[in-house]
Amino acid sequence: MSNEIFRNELRKEIQAAIKTYEDAAALDHSGLRGRVREIVTEKLLKPILPPGIEIGTGKITDSKNNFSAETDLIIYSRLTLPPLIYGHSTGVFPVESCIYAIEVKSQLNATELKSSIEKFKRLRSLQYLESFYPLNFVNPIGPACSFVIPVLFAFTTDLSESGKTEIQRYRENDDTADISPIIPVFCVPERGYWWFKANEPNKKWIHHPPSEEYDEVIDFIGGLANTIPVEVIKKGQPYYGNYIINPRPFNKE
Repeated sequence: MSNEIFRNELRKEIQAAIKTYEDAAALDHSGLRGRVREIVTEKLLKPILPPGIEIGTGKITDSKNNFSAETDLIIYSRLTLPPLIYGHSTGVFPVESCIYAIEVKSQLNATELKSSIEKFKRLRSLQYLESFYPLNFVNPIGPACSFVIPVLFAFTTDLSESGKTEIQRYRENDDTADISPIIPVFCVPERGYWWFKANEPNKKWIHHPPSEEYDEVIDFIGGLANTIPVEVIKKGQPYYGNYIINPRPFNKE
């Protein structure tokens, strides 16, 4: 059973976020992308972040000088590796420190879906440092840091309620949708929240249907909140020096 005080407050924030989006969509088309990103950040995500976990926007990079596409929202851990911040929360983020990469859309349609898939394909190409190092040796041990989780959030969709579902359209655009999907998490208020559970034996997509209480969005936010501390532990303590030290011969004196 959930705590009704926490649940009610979150539901109020969701309602306020959707109302703010609707007002912004009606009045300000030119700045809508930035506004929807701000709405999701301030009303939905920041309230559930634990200490040391922050939200930025920009590009994700690895120690080999590879970069992701521009990403709307990045949930990252300063406890793992520090980012380079150039302005208010805008910067470049080490891939090992990033937990979620989130694309935020005003309306989800086929074009926006394909664009998000292509962006997240670039994210998959980044290389990760090992997650653990022994205290008195230089060579790393342990597995690579856990991968960044791609997420797609949209306030509305162009699909009719009686027609094709979001997961059906997604399968049409990602050949690996039922094996290793490019986007394993997405949410559309009043349509549902979907996430891919790899260890399910048959149907691996879990769908949380919508409700008048916005349970689908509450479940989406709760899923993110539950995953964050687990991912921070799995990331371990990669060495920041890999990002700044060039390999070259050293002298012994």
